[in-house]
Amino acid sequence: MLTDNNISLKAVLKSGMMTALALMTVNLSCCKDDDDDKPKPGKTDQKEETQRQADIDTFGTRRHKVYVAFDYEGDNSNAGYYQTEYLVTVDKSGTRNYTQGNQQVTQLQTPIANSKVNANSICVADSNVYVGGTVNSEPVYWVNGKYNLLSSNGMGGVVTSIVVKNGHVYCVGDVSFFSSTGLSDQAVCWVDGEMTKLPGGTIARSVAVDNAGNIFIAGENLEDVMTERTSLRYWVWKQPIGGQPQQYSLNSSSVNSSAPVSSIDIDNTHYSSDGMPFICITGTEYLPGGYSNKQWVNLVPSELCLPANGNEVADTYAQRGKLYSCGVDARRATYWVAEIGPTGKASGVSPVYLTTSNEQAYAVAISICNDDVYVVGYSPVSATQVKPYLWRNDGDHVASEFPMLNGKPNTLRDVYVVSEIIAYPQ
Repeated sequence: MLTDNNISLKAVLKSGMMTALALMTVNLSCCKDDDDDKPKPGKTDQKEETQRQADIDTFGTRRHKVYVAFDYEGDNSNAGYYQTEYLVTVDKSGTRNYTQGNQQVTQLQTPIANSKVNANSICVADSNVYVGGTVNSEPVYWVNGKYNLLSSNGMGGVVTSIVVKNGHVYCVGDVSFFSSTGLSDQAVCWVDGEMTKLPGGTIARSVAVDNAGNIFIAGENLEDVMTERTSLRYWVWKQPIGGQPQQYSLNSSSVNSSAPVSSIDIDNTHYSSDGMPFICITGTEYLPGGYSNKQWVNLVPSELCLPANGNEVADTYAQRGKLYSCGVDARRATYWVAEIGPTGKASGVSPVYLTTSNEQAYAVAISICNDDVYVVGYSPVSATQVKPYLWRNDGDHVASEFPMLNGKPNTLRDVYVVSEIIAYPQ
């Protein structure tokens, strides 16, 4: 999800009431980690705690707060984030019901009028909304819409992904610099504004941080400028901060064509034998039969779908032993669900199609909240316009018409969902 103005999935790769019921308690938690709903040591055994969590997810009353970053392809001075709420209740038959509440649009601040703006990534921490992107080709992030410029050696750059963990702000992307061959790009990571170069890479697409503060980054290295062939990279930056990121390569069968990484995530609830969380990476590579969507769990690759032209994977989300990825399969907006085994091998991959075979559409970002799947994407309307979508679960069109900024349609870039527990099951 960078700065390409073409209407294609690559343009968005990183490389998204109410009447309260008997308010017993309000427990705010980020669905990415669900820290507040994790087992409480010394209170119950693991089996009881697992059942308690399942009961909360199935029968508890919650409020889902959905945040979506967007910008406008035809007029890049337009960028912001959209937010809405859904009250989630469960009837006696176990069916979930969703009641939409308030909607709000926040425009992203720029230092001067008519700036070129891209909003690439969004997250929420302590009720503050963080967005990463660019203003006039400079790397920036916003907090509640307010602008913060990141260092880039004065040559420009981009923020492709942003995460906030334990009060620290993590951004990744690239910066430009002059080399012996001319202007080049360098993959970088900013921690609280301090920039560190990532060895062996030209761009970082996505970042994740575990509960110990270790940083995991996925990206690429441009191997051949003429053919635009890239090799897949990921970096593990073990903390405390001050050490150096270590780079690794992902094996790719692609030799003469691009193989972009789209996203990285970690499962903070499942750990491998070395004490590290499972590292989940998604990407697309070119095979003789067409583009193949792949996922790697701890470096073990598996295909999401059969190779075909036009297939691309855009985003990934790992939670409780499951790996969710979204993208496009045979021109249809799709997400896939896979089980992560004890050795890290993904199995049982199953696709969920969000649109019919007659509608060309792209899924660009995914977020999971209490087993509800939220996906954002778009369908091309013309060469310069798109129709934005927010889907939930098996293709329910939660919102196909979004409030417009300055009366102009928007391209959705990323989604983030936060959950509040309104009432525990009795």
